[in-house]
Amino acid sequence: ASLIITLNKAMACADRVAGVLDIRTTMHYPETPSAKADPSANEVEFDKVSFTYAGAGASSLSDISFSVKKGQTVGIIGGTGCGKSTLVSLISRFYDVTCGTVKLNGRNVKELTNQEIHDKVGIVQQRSVLFKGSIRDNMKWGNENASDSEIWDALKVAQAKEVVEGKDGQLDFMLEQNGKNLSGGQRQAIALLMSTMTPIDFLILDEHTAALDPKTAELIMKLTGKIVEEKNGGKPVKVVANLPYYITTPIIMGLFESHVPIDSITVMVQKEVADRMQSGPGTKDYGALSLAVQYYAEPYVVANVPPNCFMPRPKVGSAVICLTKYKDAPIKVTNEKLLFQLIRASFNQRRKTLQNGIKNFGGLNFSKEQVAQALEEMELPASVRGEALTLEQFAQLSNILDR
Repeated sequence: ASLIITLNKAMACADRVAGVLDIRTTMHYPETPSAKADPSANEVEFDKVSFTYAGAGASSLSDISFSVKKGQTVGIIGGTGCGKSTLVSLISRFYDVTCGTVKLNGRNVKELTNQEIHDKVGIVQQRSVLFKGSIRDNMKWGNENASDSEIWDALKVAQAKEVVEGKDGQLDFMLEQNGKNLSGGQRQAIALLMSTMTPIDFLILDEHTAALDPKTAELIMKLTGKIVEEKNGGKPVKVVANLPYYITTPIIMGLFESHVPIDSITVMVQKEVADRMQSGPGTKDYGALSLAVQYYAEPYVVANVPPNCFMPRPKVGSAVICLTKYKDAPIKVTNEKLLFQLIRASFNQRRKTLQNGIKNFGGLNFSKEQVAQALEEMELPASVRGEALTLEQFAQLSNILDR
């Protein structure tokens, strides 16, 4: 009886599998390339693109036009369900546009063979896709001809070499389906490397840090920066993103502190965070984030975004803020690490005087008297609090204490 039940279940499963295999794709690709790429054309171009999902009552995208040149980094900002993932899915031709044209290197994506699209576009999604098999096998999904030496070089760039070396069998370590025996950060690092194992023209990062904790998100963004720097020949890039509140500071500071060649960072964040980034001394929003951002870049709010722009409607407003990075720091410090330690110490206990805040801060070994002498040299009162000092005064304090 048990055997009959098992056979019936197996036959039902086989029918379902056969049904899937019998499905014919509605996407049709040319068998051979129709034309060579135009080296002078934009890397990606959307021309009056609209898209509607089958059976949907309204368009997900309507009359979208923009272009991306080679070497540019462009971000799509918007609330949940506004069509960000749908838009980038049209680049890799997961779907065909309802009307309009999507071009890669001047050629309509419908004129590209399936292999040409795979060779040009790399994708890392919010939920990484790894397969059951060895680390080597998964990495070779990005380049089936990759040697062990090339895989190790990629892992070294990603600072994942030691992690793999610590696994039983190293490159032969067997991953479970979807990489369940790896941490979230390790899965995303391998997925990112898989997408860049071969030279590609276009890398899509679809909220690839959204499901990670702040520390891991910071590490993945640093890895992303290194890969962008390597693939982009050291040319500066523009970073654009929609950042959740809890990972805003780690990601922005991770990008600045990793010294990736960045031209500017444009992000949509909660309005209170944007206000803190551009606040000055003596204001309630002024703090460590204000000083850290203003040390690296000039911030200005591009637009305020009210809650009614989102679905579902959040309780707080948002803002789009642009951080234009300085080519050279506006102040000179002899010890950058000390500068930021002093800033954190000053705002760690905001209502205490600067002397007491620095004296009580772990990691700093300055006495109250040393700080008092430095403040006297700067012609500041002993009772001054950190919230009253400008960035230039913090730099001066740091340089005096570093002597």
